[in-house]
Amino acid sequence: MPKKLKTILIMLSLMIFAGLVGFALTVWHLSLVQETYKTSLETRKAIQTAQSPVKGTYLTPQTTQELEALFQGVQSHQMPRLFITRLPADFKPDTVDRKTLFMKVMTALMLKANEEALNDRIALQMLVAQKRQGQQWTPEERQFFEWLVQKYDSVLLKTTDSQIVDLLNKVDEVPVSIGVALAAWRTDWGAVHQDSPFAQYEWINADTYAPASFDTLGSATDSFVRELNTSPSLVKFRAGREALRPVREKRAVGDRLVSLLSPYLPDEAGFEKSLRMMYQEGYFLPLDHAAFMSGETK
Repeated sequence: MPKKLKTILIMLSLMIFAGLVGFALTVWHLSLVQETYKTSLETRKAIQTAQSPVKGTYLTPQTTQELEALFQGVQSHQMPRLFITRLPADFKPDTVDRKTLFMKVMTALMLKANEEALNDRIALQMLVAQKRQGQQWTPEERQFFEWLVQKYDSVLLKTTDSQIVDLLNKVDEVPVSIGVALAAWRTDWGAVHQDSPFAQYEWINADTYAPASFDTLGSATDSFVRELNTSPSLVKFRAGREALRPVREKRAVGDRLVSLLSPYLPDEAGFEKSLRMMYQEGYFLPLDHAAFMSGETK
């Protein structure tokens, strides 16, 4: 083969090789851009979900008979998205069926509050994954992260990394059984303290720390879950919850966290003992695996 022809063939081969490499790099770059766009789009959807109200039907039944009809045939482990704002004035927990009805009302509200927390967590985890992959947050994503920092009281931490660690520990669900059992204990199964079913307190002014009052059972439940997720006195509760994460899907864990709730009601005599006895009666622990009925729109 003539030397000149050989040189031409080599140059052609190199040009073809360079073209193939360039094509491969272009495909890889487009794939990377597409994946980044897909990730950003999914994150945006997660943020929108987190900042939207939990969907469901909100009702205020006027009589216990009306309330009973709403939950007729409903099993405590499979709840409709039916949120009761207040118990009827004639509600009396004088039978096992009435107590079971109270449990259903509070289970649905705990599931709602937990869904809100889990929506926040999903969006947070997406932001964390983007950051670890070297992707810069958009202004919208940064704004949402700052919203979480405010919502879950992580503002005293000065760096984004420290805020992320704190938020991943705080933004989580609370075992349903804990909320329902505490509300049953506090209200005597709905007979009293309907405006403060979780015995929460708030600062009225600089000198007065008084029982909090809520317009609806839902707002009280949301506030309760947020308090367990943010209160500085409940660090051990959140650490215990995190330690149980590997087994939470397989078994109920509410009873194992009761002892870590004592700072929540430090002045209430017999609080922990009462809750443990209620757990032993067998009503509450199965609620940790309660869920909304499949197929219902979130």
